[in-house]
This record gives sequence, C-alpha cells and structure tokens, in this order.
Amino acid sequence: MHSKIRSVTMEIPKDMFELQERYSKAIVKILVKRLSPKQLNEFIDKAINMSKQL
Repeated sequence: MHSKIRSVTMEIPKDMFELQERYSKAIVKILVKRLSPKQLNEFIDKAINMSKQL
C-alpha cells in the first residue's frame, strides 16, 4: 500500500480548513479505488456521523 508521489505543486492554502479539505478529497479518491462497495458505504457512513459531531 506504499506509493511514491513524484511531485505535488499547489499554492499555500489560506487556512487550515482549506488544507484539510484538499487532503480529505485526495484521501477519499485513493480509498474509493481500493475499497469494495460495502467498505466504501461503511466509510461514508462513518464520515457523515463524524461530521455531524463537529
């Protein structure tokens, strides 16, 4: 599950929320490729529940 990232260029985000959002989207894209549909649904449910607690 180890992968090399060649180069990532991005402007510095305005705040930590923007940075967190970018990383979250990248992580979700990776997970979507690796998880089965059932695992993906469980992950989405957990993410929704966590966001409700914030």
